[in-house]
Amino acid sequence: MNIFIVIVSYVTDFDDIVEALPEHNAWLDSTYQRGVLIASGRQIPRVGGVLLAP
Repeated sequence: MNIFIVIVSYVTDFDDIVEALPEHNAWLDSTYQRGVLIASGRQIPRVGGVLLAP
């Protein structure tokens, strides 16, 4: 099985990111339910995230 690593970098102000988090988290939940993602997490420092997809 192939695993894809997606590295996401924020391109807007962090305040905009925080405002969008509830909708983003709902989207993440739906991707897990559909089997689109197998893992996700924040980068440290908080400049983006990482997604693992089959």
